[in-house]
Amino acid sequence: MPTTSRLERVRDLDWLALFIASWVVPFILDDFHRLTYFTSLAFWLVPTLLLLPRFLAYTDSGGRRRSAMLITTGAIVAMGVLLDVVFGHVILQFDESSAAYLAVITVPALGARVPVEEFLFYAMAPIATLLLYGWASEYWMARYTPRFVPRAGSVHERIIQISPAALLVGVILMLAGLAIYQRNPARDAMVPGYFTFLIALAFVPAVFLFSVLRTYVNWRAFGVTALYLLVTSMAWETTLAVPRHWWGYKPSGMLGIWVQAWTADPAWPFPLEAVLVWFASPFAMVLTYEFVKLKKYLADPAKATYMHPSLR
Repeated sequence: MPTTSRLERVRDLDWLALFIASWVVPFILDDFHRLTYFTSLAFWLVPTLLLLPRFLAYTDSGGRRRSAMLITTGAIVAMGVLLDVVFGHVILQFDESSAAYLAVITVPALGARVPVEEFLFYAMAPIATLLLYGWASEYWMARYTPRFVPRAGSVHERIIQISPAALLVGVILMLAGLAIYQRNPARDAMVPGYFTFLIALAFVPAVFLFSVLRTYVNWRAFGVTALYLLVTSMAWETTLAVPRHWWGYKPSGMLGIWVQAWTADPAWPFPLEAVLVWFASPFAMVLTYEFVKLKKYLADPAKATYMHPSLR
């Protein structure tokens, strides 16, 4: 019994091991051999390798949570690819040297020239982020996870409802962004490209989903997820990626507000939008994940919810 108790205490602290491992391992690799964009993806691979077996152990095969994980990941990956291929030439800049990346994908019709590492990132980061939220929601903070309770007429419950508050905040932020963008001397368009994308990413789902889904989100698990993504991005993007020119941001597509402390090269400035995305992306991911999960519950409310024996 004492041995079991000690093992349980260690398991309750494994979140600390996860954070330390995923933040430290890439820098250990960098000490042995200078990281490239490709090898730096260990920032996202390590948490995936640690959390995927655990998430699978705490969810049932073919269940709602696994389906929600797959569908949400696919949607976020598609949005990331769309951003790079369609709008990337307006927002992003990449190292022009031929040896900087594994390969570069060119779409002449769209003016896109995107490293293959970008697509790997968009495939790996959503998986790691959603696994962290799912694992925190199902294990670390399971007692705070709202559980779906079937009730009469629940199958017809309306999930999509307009949130006037979210709509108002989104409109105010967009108007403020337009006003600030007019003062950017490098601007070459009517609207700030990246900021507009972030408003759409964060507030379009919120306008239609937040009113209902706010009662289904485990906000403590979301807080852990956002904190993890914040620290990981600070270690990865501000310390390595932008200073080493793996990718950067075109001043003409930004608001024109720069984080000077993270701007090592004036030709590759660090914009405010790069910080805002650290909060907008997990918010959009979690709302989408909970939306798909709730849709699955409403489609078959009589199906029992699998609970790991340790949580019963």
